[in-house]
Amino acid sequence: TEPSHFFETSAMLITFVLLGRVLEAAAKGEASDAVASLLRLAPEYCNILAPDANGQFVRRQTSVKHLQVGDIVHVALGERVPCDGLVRKGCDALLDQSQVTGESAPVRKMAGDMVISGSIVRDASLEFDATRVGKDSFINQLVVLVEKAQASKAPIQLVADRISAIFVPCIVALSFLTFVTWYVCCGLHLVPQQWLIRDEALMFSFLFANAVIVVACPCALGLATPTAVMVGAG
Repeated sequence: TEPSHFFETSAMLITFVLLGRVLEAAAKGEASDAVASLLRLAPEYCNILAPDANGQFVRRQTSVKHLQVGDIVHVALGERVPCDGLVRKGCDALLDQSQVTGESAPVRKMAGDMVISGSIVRDASLEFDATRVGKDSFINQLVVLVEKAQASKAPIQLVADRISAIFVPCIVALSFLTFVTWYVCCGLHLVPQQWLIRDEALMFSFLFANAVIVVACPCALGLATPTAVMVGAG
């Protein structure tokens, strides 16, 4: 008779667990791409209104990193808002915040309204007083939240890890116990000889030990949770 083949089952178990790791890494990679996209929303340079030697306010370009609270920021038509602030008196503009907040329709900002970094001015130039700059801006706070979410695990993943820490060793121990039991039974001639594979008690016992691992299927813990997290994250 032809010998039975069952090693492919063990290989598939390992494949499923590794596939779960790949899916988890892919979800983290998407989170990294999201962080990069958020950082690209804020411009590197912007224009501010600063007094010259004669006390007249003139437009001057500066790096967004050098912005300070209280600076008067000027944003031209089509440019992005570099930081958060309050619209100055006598100014109003239509802002496209879709890439930041997800709002599909542009929002009209009047004097005293809050503007957030990453918004795009659509119909006129805008002047506002900077209130939150650098790490305190809306965009950077979003980046911090995404990075924290990326570094931490979902509660369901923590539960699955705790279960795996107990379940997997128990299944391995049970599989080993099954192997020893059947091997001893074969040695004591308690198993009919026709059951054995080419009279090899070792392979016969290993078949049952492998069956325990297959039936328990610990690969579900390694595959189902990362898949659910990836689908939930979009």
